[in-house]
Amino acid sequence: SIREPRPGELWIGCRNGLLHGVDGRWRRYGRKDGLRDDWVGALACGRKGEVWVSYHGALGITRLRLEGDRLATEHWNRSSGLGGELVYSLFFDSLGRLWSAGDRGAGVYDGKIWRYYDRDDGLVWDDCDTGSWYADSDGSVWIGTSAGISHYRPPAAAPPSVPPRGRH
Repeated sequence: SIREPRPGELWIGCRNGLLHGVDGRWRRYGRKDGLRDDWVGALACGRKGEVWVSYHGALGITRLRLEGDRLATEHWNRSSGLGGELVYSLFFDSLGRLWSAGDRGAGVYDGKIWRYYDRDDGLVWDDCDTGSWYADSDGSVWIGTSAGISHYRPPAAAPPSVPPRGRH
C-alpha cells in the first residue's frame, strides 16, 4: 500500500515494515519502533498528519504520529473497541471519518468511538474485499464484499453517542 499525504512525502507499507520518504530521504519503521508487526497491510493518511496502518495478520490497527524521527503509536484491537482485528482496507470518507473493512464487516471511527456494520446492518456480506471501497463526495461510502457491493449513506441526524450493542 502506498500513500502520498503531501507532495514529496510517501508512506509505503510492505512485508518488511513501513517506509517513510520525504524529499528522497527514507526511513524504515517496524516492530522495534512500536508497530505490532513488520508486515504492514493497508495505510490511510489523516488530515492531521497521522498515519493509520493495519497488518497482514489479525493484529488490529495502529495510529502513528511522527515526533521527530520517532513514532508515537496507539493500537486498537477488539478489547479496545475495534470490531474485527483482521483489517484489509483503511480509508477516510469525505467527512474525515476513518473506515476499516475486514473479515467481520466495516467499522467507522469518528475520532471518539467505533461503530460497526455487518450483514445485520445491511452489508451484503461480512467479509470485505481488499481495496474495494469508494468514499463519495456526499459522505456516502461504497464497500465491496465477497458477495457484492453495499452503499452506506450517513443518516441525516447525528448517531447516538452510545453505539448499539453488537453481537460477539
